[in-house]
Amino acid sequence: ITDTNNCILTDTVIVSEIGISTSIILSDTIKCYGDSAIIDVITYCGVGSFYYQLDYWSSNSGGIWLFFDHQTTNDTATFNVPVNNYRVTVTDTAGIDTSESFINISQPSVISLSMSANQTICNGGVPNNLGANAGVSGAYIWTPSIVFSNAYVQNPSFAFGLISTTTFMVTFTDTNSCSITDSVIVNVNPIPTITLSSTPVYACVGDNVQLTANTSIPVNKYGFQYNNSSTWINMSTSVFSATNLIIYSNITNTTQFRVRVKE
Repeated sequence: ITDTNNCILTDTVIVSEIGISTSIILSDTIKCYGDSAIIDVITYCGVGSFYYQLDYWSSNSGGIWLFFDHQTTNDTATFNVPVNNYRVTVTDTAGIDTSESFINISQPSVISLSMSANQTICNGGVPNNLGANAGVSGAYIWTPSIVFSNAYVQNPSFAFGLISTTTFMVTFTDTNSCSITDSVIVNVNPIPTITLSSTPVYACVGDNVQLTANTSIPVNKYGFQYNNSSTWINMSTSVFSATNLIIYSNITNTTQFRVRVKE
């Protein structure tokens, strides 16, 4: 430095090269099982643009870093990553410096539903309440919703009976807005048709008549009756029994018979 009187002063300064440094910011975590997180990689100092190489940790062969993705940019590098351990290696394009940073990406547990069992009912019957349990806090919604008294509860009850087999879907959403869907089937048996047969078809006075019911679907209760001209009389001690063969003994006149069945 020379002043106005031509006096001169000299001094020195040392400029040291500072290597690049890198930080990883987790800008969006994994909220639902199986989703991805977003990481931003920021680099300080260095010359020119930067080459970012992202590797993930593999436990194969005792553990090794494997290539996942890369970017070249003058700015922050952004990567979408699933759950794992990651290493970011950054090199400036001048090839002067390299930096490494590490991050572990975790995720919440998978949601699962415990469902009530499938059901089989008679045509027009009202099923038992359905049920689903996720084991954590959240909201349930069942479809088709029209058949339920309230479709927005964990264990809905039916408002009326069913006349056709239906698959009911439930969607559960937890407090992180993660969802899972499962189903329950209610099988509705059709209304059975019945053919009542007798042996013999034409009986003589004093014959024993054997009655048998043939149904369109399997049933397990039969109610045989005969008509005494004024009322129908049960042919067994109870209205329905498990026996699908009954004998009317010593027929004496033309007689009407009928049978009712149920599951």
